[in-house]
Amino acid sequence: MRKVLLTSLGATSLAFLAGCGGGGGSNGVASNAVGYYADTNFYSDRFDGSGRSKANISLNDDDSVTVRVDEGPYSGDEATFYYDYGSDQYVADLDDGARAYMVLDSFDDPSINGDEPVVALIEVDGGGTNSTFSTYRATEGMTTNMPRAGTARYEGGHFGIAAIPGDDVYDIEGSFAANVDFGNASMNGAMATSVGDVTFDGSIDGPNFSSNNGSIALNGDRSLIDQGASGVDGGFYGDNAKGMAGTYLINGDNGLDGAGMLGNFVGERTR
Repeated sequence: MRKVLLTSLGATSLAFLAGCGGGGGSNGVASNAVGYYADTNFYSDRFDGSGRSKANISLNDDDSVTVRVDEGPYSGDEATFYYDYGSDQYVADLDDGARAYMVLDSFDDPSINGDEPVVALIEVDGGGTNSTFSTYRATEGMTTNMPRAGTARYEGGHFGIAAIPGDDVYDIEGSFAANVDFGNASMNGAMATSVGDVTFDGSIDGPNFSSNNGSIALNGDRSLIDQGASGVDGGFYGDNAKGMAGTYLINGDNGLDGAGMLGNFVGERTR
């Protein structure tokens, strides 16, 4: 994955992909990115709220990136991000005086989706102790000739944040891998993180996939996850599903209340 850096978390790294297609948005322009958000409190080091989000993300001729939020916190707001070479990230100054930061990621193999970004992570720093993080993946450039039989393995990386109540809010990154059975429209995935390894089982519907209810586990323990408030979603990209990308929201349970992870992943087919 190509890497760019994020924000108030310090020198974190990643890359972001915008994409396009699907949904509905304001001003008659469709949403082209879907994912999750988490309201994060840096004083208590916890997720105070989370859920689904949609946006329209546009790459402009001057290399700036315009983001309009269509669902979730800041819905209806629009901002243009400019690349800041000093901090090596995209930055936007918002109307209310807040500042937003963004990182993008794209496939290493340009034949999958060109140079278009496919996932994005955005932080809106509301001042004080609160920030809202949003993660998105593109809904354009998705596979139109999905395999109907056979298996495949995808490998790549993920990037995001983790909140550990009473400890800290961390940036997290690590390896991502998935095994896919196209004939049975099923898959399983794994992400290695510094605060625990996440695994899930998923189902495939066309070029999209999502985690099965109750299947997400932290270090093999599904009881530590609030399954109803967590999810892993994504899609396949390029010819014959050469790449996959997605987003994740993990909320803790059974002693991990308020703990959570939010981020995105990109993988390319290795066999």
